Amino acid sequence: MFRKYALFAVLIPFVFSSYHTFAQDNQIESEWTLLKSDSLVLPFYGNPEHSVHSERFVIGKDGIEYFTFVPSTEDAVLFCNINEENPILHKVIIQDPDSLDLKFEVVNGYSRGSMNKMEGHFFASPDSIYVFYSSKLMLYDGSGNLINRYQLARNIETLDSLEKSLEYFPMGKGYHMNKFGDQFYFTTDGSFKSSYDYQPSIIHYNLSTNHKTLIAPFSQPYKEGQWGLWWWYLANLAPSSDGKGIVVNFPADPFLYKYDGEGNPQDSFLVKSELFEVPPPFHPDPSYNINLPQTYSEALEFSISTSSYRELLYDPYKKVYYRITFLRPGELESFEGRPIPDFSVIVCDENFEVLTERKFFSKDYDLSFFAVSSRGFALTPKQMQYRVNRKMKIDFFTLIQD
Repeated sequence: MFRKYALFAVLIPFVFSSYHTFAQDNQIESEWTLLKSDSLVLPFYGNPEHSVHSERFVIGKDGIEYFTFVPSTEDAVLFCNINEENPILHKVIIQDPDSLDLKFEVVNGYSRGSMNKMEGHFFASPDSIYVFYSSKLMLYDGSGNLINRYQLARNIETLDSLEKSLEYFPMGKGYHMNKFGDQFYFTTDGSFKSSYDYQPSIIHYNLSTNHKTLIAPFSQPYKEGQWGLWWWYLANLAPSSDGKGIVVNFPADPFLYKYDGEGNPQDSFLVKSELFEVPPPFHPDPSYNINLPQTYSEALEFSISTSSYRELLYDPYKKVYYRITFLRPGELESFEGRPIPDFSVIVCDENFEVLTERKFFSKDYDLSFFAVSSRGFALTPKQMQYRVNRKMKIDFFTLIQD
C-alpha cells in the first residue's frame, strides 16, 4: 500500500554500510576505550535463521534484570531473568482484539496475522507489557490479557496516502520504545513534508490524560534540503541523565538536542563521528518530490550510500550515552560486494563530551541489536552455531579509562 514501508523489512538489515579504516584496534585515540568485558548465553526461540527485534534489557519492579525480545515468527513477547544461573525463557502470546477474525498464515516462515504490524514493546514487569502496533498502544498482563488500549493516531489502513495526510504516526520498528513514568515518547515519520520549519519529530503521549503532543521540530539540516528516503527522517531519543527530559538524535545531524519532559528546547551538543562527514542533502529543496521512478532510484542510491547517525542509547549504570552511526560506502560501492554494514559507537558523558569512538564490523556483529545492560553496552555476535542450538550469545562492552 505504501511503497516506502514495504521496503522496510527488506532494506533495514542491508542498507547500512561502511568503508573506513582507522586506528589499530578500531578505536579512536583517547584516554577512554570501549572494551569487551563479558559475555552471556541466553535461550533463543524461533527459527535460527530468523532475527528477533525490540530487544532490550530492563530492570523490573523487583530489582531483577530481564532480557526481552519479540520473535519474527510469532505474535509474542519473550523474556528471561538474566540473574538466574540458567535463565528460562517465558512467552506471552499477544493478540490484537481488533483482528480476532483474521486467520494466521505462514509465508516463508513468517506469520501473517493479527499482529503483523507489531512494531515494538515495552516490558515494565512480567505482568505489565506494552505492545505498540498499527497506531495503537496496548497494555497486557503476563497471561496475554488486554488491560488497556491507547489510540495514538488514526488507523493507517483508512488513509489513501501518508504523504497527503496531516496525521503524525508513531514509528517503532527497529527502535527502542521510551517510557518515563506515565509518559511515552515515539518518533514520527516526518518525510515528504512541504516545509521543515516547524515539523515535529517526536510524539509525546501521556497515559494518564490520553493527551498527544507533537514536539522536537526537525533540526536545521532538514530545512536545507531533501535527504532521500524515509528512514533519514526517523529521529530517535534517549532519556536525559537527570530523568527529567529527553535527548533527540537526527540521522543527518552531528548535533544532539536536549528537551525537557514537555518538549521545550533546552540545549544542543556537538557529538560528532571522527569517521565521516555528513554530505549536503540529496536535493537542496526540502519538499522535492522523490516519488518519480528515476528520482526514486537516485534517492535510494543516496540513502544507502551515505553515512548517518542511527540511534542514541543512554546507560544509567555508567552515566554515558552511546551514539551509534551507520557508516555507508560511497556511491560506487553501495551495491557492490558489501551489502551488510559496519558501524561505530560514539561514547559521551552526561555533559555530552565525547570520550571515545569505536568501529565494529558487520561480519562480526549483528546490526539489528543494540542494547544497554548493567553489564555494559550489548551486541550480538554473528555465530550461527548458537542459534542452531537455540541459544543467543551477547557480548558486553565496558568503558575503561587508560
